[in-house]
Amino acid sequence: MDITGEKTIVEYISGIEKRSIVLQEGASLKALFIVQDADLTIDVVTQGERSKATVSCVFLSKKWSKVAASVQGTLQASHSAIDLYLLSLLGEQAECNIDGWIVIAPDIVKTSGHLLEENIVLWKKVKIKTLPMLDVRSADVNASHGAKIDRLDENKLFYMMAKGLDQKQSQMLIVQWYIERLCDELHRNDDAEKEQIISQILEYLDMRSL
Repeated sequence: MDITGEKTIVEYISGIEKRSIVLQEGASLKALFIVQDADLTIDVVTQGERSKATVSCVFLSKKWSKVAASVQGTLQASHSAIDLYLLSLLGEQAECNIDGWIVIAPDIVKTSGHLLEENIVLWKKVKIKTLPMLDVRSADVNASHGAKIDRLDENKLFYMMAKGLDQKQSQMLIVQWYIERLCDELHRNDDAEKEQIISQILEYLDMRSL
């Protein structure tokens, strides 16, 4: 897929899939991928100068469901930027294997590449493998990578339960906050679309009726 101008993508993905996205000069992309029961490869390339991609993926996994993904952002042009945010929401007996890459090509300047993998454990038993990688071959760049594995914030849970919510209701609201934040970053101002995304994710994680 070639991107010219400004483009926003929201896509649900399952099964064995591959997405190749190439940004031409001056292009801007905001993308949100909701991924479940999938083996997925995503390649994002800034081929043209002054191009920028912000790509977020929400990986959903629970019992009898496995998600594997390789997401790579490759900066090939000067004055370009890629931000990758990979969020895993892991239900009961989830299995998730996520590799994220930022690659900055040689002989380019004023580029920015950032990768964050965040894994939220919703239940006690999960299997997680996460491997954020940074391959920098130029000097004049701004780059970072990192990974976090967390259970839901106990302080937030305690606060909400003190306000009369039970534990499961509190968990649902925290998960909903993560998704709302990603939807708001798309700047689509589409409340119906946001509600649909949230509803489908909560239903998949068996949290909708809580």
